[in-house]
Amino acid sequence: MSVRFVIALFVTSACLALALPLRAANESGEIQYLFAQSAENAEIAASSEGTWTLRLGGVDLDTIWFTDRPARDAGRISKERFVENWNAGADSFEADPPNAVIEVRDASGKTSLVAVTLVSMTQDGGDLVYRIRPLDIKDLGLALRGRAAPALDEIPVGNFLSPVLFIDGVGILAGF
Repeated sequence: MSVRFVIALFVTSACLALALPLRAANESGEIQYLFAQSAENAEIAASSEGTWTLRLGGVDLDTIWFTDRPARDAGRISKERFVENWNAGADSFEADPPNAVIEVRDASGKTSLVAVTLVSMTQDGGDLVYRIRPLDIKDLGLALRGRAAPALDEIPVGNFLSPVLFIDGVGILAGF
């Protein structure tokens, strides 16, 4: 694992924690799995009806997963298994689209962090294609309301290098 990826994981995890609604600890004891995907490149294009298309090219063969407190565990799941599980079960990402943060870098080296909802996902060859929309202000935690919210609806469009996508959790993955 590269040092850049570890640093990006740490920084973006902190940003994801701020971008998601503040919530009490999971009292049910259910383990929450969160995910990180890195790729060689990304393309973000405006779509329709307030959504954009995020295409991750050269996606790593494995998606890193880690657990929310109190479990504190980590591992890898193959890209194929991640795709298969996208719509598996009543609590799937398809049934309840997850929030995510994507870090992208343009050709000049400028990085952007964007908090979004992953509306849907498909696989196109080796690429993962997400339909995304910016987080609605009602989805934001109290720490961000009124401060960073206006910037969150600004989705950068174009081609980007070394994207990292951090995906909010799901309670249980079928077959995980």
